[in-house]
Amino acid sequence: MLRKMAAYSILLATLIIAIMFAIANPKFVSWENFCTIFKHGAILSIISIGLTIVMTAGEIDFSYGGTIGLVGALFAGMLKKGYPPGVTFPVLLILSTFFGFLNGILTSYVKLLSFMTTVATMFIAMGLERAYSSGLTCWITNEKLLSIVRGNILGFPNLGWIALIVFLIFFAMVQFSRVGYYFRAIGGNKKAAIEVGINISRYKTIAFMLAGFLYGLAGLLEPLRVSGAIAYSGQNYLLPALTSVFLGTTMFFPGQYNIPGTFVGAFIMVMLMNGLTLSGVPFYFTPLLQGILLVVAVVIASDRRIKQIKF
Repeated sequence: MLRKMAAYSILLATLIIAIMFAIANPKFVSWENFCTIFKHGAILSIISIGLTIVMTAGEIDFSYGGTIGLVGALFAGMLKKGYPPGVTFPVLLILSTFFGFLNGILTSYVKLLSFMTTVATMFIAMGLERAYSSGLTCWITNEKLLSIVRGNILGFPNLGWIALIVFLIFFAMVQFSRVGYYFRAIGGNKKAAIEVGINISRYKTIAFMLAGFLYGLAGLLEPLRVSGAIAYSGQNYLLPALTSVFLGTTMFFPGQYNIPGTFVGAFIMVMLMNGLTLSGVPFYFTPLLQGILLVVAVVIASDRRIKQIKF
């Protein structure tokens, strides 16, 4: 019984904090604010799911810190030049998936450490973004396109629906497909996976490519959410995404990287930031709270003997 309660300790703590926020400001529990949380948390959840896939396969990935900004800058720039969304969307998703492929090749076949490899590709993407945009924000004025994320279906924001669809697809893949089984086998016991004939390098590369695809999707949605490509926007997600993944290891499948836990963890992060804002807490406390949350999540994960990533 105590073990089950411990497995959901983060959820219980979040519920208590949410009640405190609601008491401090009744607007916190309004449907409008609930939709705001989903709008802001959708992008983070998509990025975090991509990161979870890579970590499930026993590696780490920081390339999203650069990929998101590069894709966003190219997207806004191409729209400004008149390229139709039907062209920009697939081209940029292919580009972000290629970055994942590059990470997979360097990590799995060249045998470089994934930490160093993905940090390097992050800076490469940031450099390309800066060369393209000169560090300037490129605004999007296509109202029809912006309505994709500003609109709602059945009173629920479109971004929230997109995040839910991504969650369902990738949860089903990781949890029930053969590819997902191989990811979990590789991350759980690499030697055993090799002995049963799993091609480690191939499936780790696939994991990086899937993550790259999701980072690209986030890079396309983020400029639509804020009406423009803001320079180095991917950096803002570095700590929150990592924290979301580790928070996810404390629930549903304790001690394991898992998609449902990550999905909820991402919205816990956004809910806490939202609650602090409504409570009048200065914005500069946000990184402090994110850092504390990451430390707490890692401590809990370590206590449950989660397989730690070797940086």
